[in-house]
Amino acid sequence: MAEDDPRDQILAAFHDRRAVTPRWICEVCATLVPVSGASIVQMSNVNRQETVCATNEVAQGLATLQFTLGEGPAVHAAGTGRPVLVSNLHEVDHSSWPMFAEATSRTPARALYCFPLRIGALRVGVLSLYRDQPGPLSTAELAGALLCADLARGALLDLRAPDPRWPSRSGG
Repeated sequence: MAEDDPRDQILAAFHDRRAVTPRWICEVCATLVPVSGASIVQMSNVNRQETVCATNEVAQGLATLQFTLGEGPAVHAAGTGRPVLVSNLHEVDHSSWPMFAEATSRTPARALYCFPLRIGALRVGVLSLYRDQPGPLSTAELAGALLCADLARGALLDLRAPDPRWPSRSGG
């Protein structure tokens, strides 16, 4: 692996959890997978969500749009606990997500991959990755996205209740 390989950064992060922030995970995901953008939405319950990071305005807009409308791949992933991989947003069945399908036709996003962040039945959030070109994730890209989802879940749990065995991110 090259010296600046994101996989090396991810492995190093497992040794120093303080380095793993939602913002860092979003940026690494956009490089590792590769995608046009990423967002992480934290869920305190089914009706309360907060976007904790987004790599750009499109990623932020897609996250906000879905949870405002109450429909779309991220909402579906959060509800079912299974990833939702939409390789072509222009081919989304309008009967499944009618408002979302209409709204995304006006964005540069052409593919959207959403990964639920859960611990058992506890909904922690959703990691969403988008591309401005349609197409499925390759096997290696899917593996990278799942690794990023694991990191995102851990980072969100740290935001909720930091582990007292680790120094705080504020350096304490």
